[in-house]
Amino acid sequence: MQWSDGGKRFEVRMHGTATFTDDLTDVQSLSDGGSLTIRDWTTVVPHTIEIASERGKLTRSYWVAGMSRPWGAEAQRRLAEILPPLVRNSGAFAESRVKSILAKKGVAGVLDEIGLVTSDYARRVYYVVLLDNAALDSASLATVLQQVGQRIKSDYDRRTVLEHVAARTQLDDRTALAYARAIEGMTSSYDKRQALVALIARDPLPAAAKQSVLTSAASVRSDYDRREILVAYLRQQGVDAATRQPFLDAANRIRSTQDQNRVLAELAKAERR
Repeated sequence: MQWSDGGKRFEVRMHGTATFTDDLTDVQSLSDGGSLTIRDWTTVVPHTIEIASERGKLTRSYWVAGMSRPWGAEAQRRLAEILPPLVRNSGAFAESRVKSILAKKGVAGVLDEIGLVTSDYARRVYYVVLLDNAALDSASLATVLQQVGQRIKSDYDRRTVLEHVAARTQLDDRTALAYARAIEGMTSSYDKRQALVALIARDPLPAAAKQSVLTSAASVRSDYDRREILVAYLRQQGVDAATRQPFLDAANRIRSTQDQNRVLAELAKAERR
């Protein structure tokens, strides 16, 4: 794996699984026969650290410009500087890291750890691993959704987490509304549509979430994507007295006559049922 962080550049090879100390300054364990090799290409002269496990014992090696050096304070210092950003921001160790923190500190501990991550990609990976490994109650899931909306700036990464939430969790009034609000800051019409359609597929949505979905649909810039959201909404949720006008407001934002007519035809069909 190639990984960079600002002006730093690393090559990382991992065989087996690893756990790290709580402060992320050292490797705590490796699966038997496993190894972790980190080559630092930041400067002209490469520095390489290799940690291997055999029969439960860790061995450590250090090279500078391909020449073997004793493992000592310099090597340990370099490892302690590299590991925290590497483990947090590469996403490569998210599964073992999340499982370890869950066992020790619970969901709150994982959320605190994600707060230290600076990469949207890694944040997305950490949230997905958390969703896969923790039984989140309504309050915890609402907190996750609020953080996803605030912390993840990439529309793709935010949408991926939201779709995972829609597919893997039970949404109640509180969490459905938190999901809808997490969509609001997205700018990509495609990603916004995908996230909204995944939410719309959860039936039934609470009234507040329906209003938020329609408000978000009205803000989608692409006529095609807005049309697809509204058609999906009609087919899955339908309209009632409270949502008919917000639905029409969103449909009236469509500039394409063809796309608008398609939505209005679907509305007429839904109201005849």
